[in-house]
Amino acid sequence: MRANFFPLWLREPLIALFVLWHGFAIGTYTIPLDAHDPFSEGFRRTFLPLVRPYILLTSQWQQWNLFAPDPLRSVVTYEVQKRTALGWETLEKIEPGTYPWWRHAAQFKVFERILEARSEKKEPLRRHFVSQYCTDGMQGTVLRLLYRTYVIPKLQRPVPSSFWHTWKREIEEVPDVTIRCP
Repeated sequence: MRANFFPLWLREPLIALFVLWHGFAIGTYTIPLDAHDPFSEGFRRTFLPLVRPYILLTSQWQQWNLFAPDPLRSVVTYEVQKRTALGWETLEKIEPGTYPWWRHAAQFKVFERILEARSEKKEPLRRHFVSQYCTDGMQGTVLRLLYRTYVIPKLQRPVPSSFWHTWKREIEEVPDVTIRCP
């Protein structure tokens, strides 16, 4: 039987303190270097010398705990639209922010699998998805699924935040299945 170094009543508070310390150290170390507001500069100046040895010792300087080393860069918006005399009118737009943050990843994973553009195998699923928007009084109405996508650039070096303030998205529109409501 192994002897415990810390008594039971002390283990949980020590774990909680470590988690708080770790979060504080990571948060402090990831304050952007180009953040020049008084709070960020003062916080960094005061606490960075305290957390830097821990960050470097535990190899957290790579910041993989906050960001994947090769994150997804595609942003997709799904739209169900109906044809009117004036063109296409959006019935529903499914985009980042449509769902609460705790449901977003799971919900978009489902959409990504079902609504995968240009997949002939999944076309019946996409047709069924769009047909769910056919309601009473829409007999003969033409509906379609539209994808809007853009890719966040993969840069070789960090850039100042001013780059992202001036960066323009190149949005590609991909019309997919079109159905006529029965």
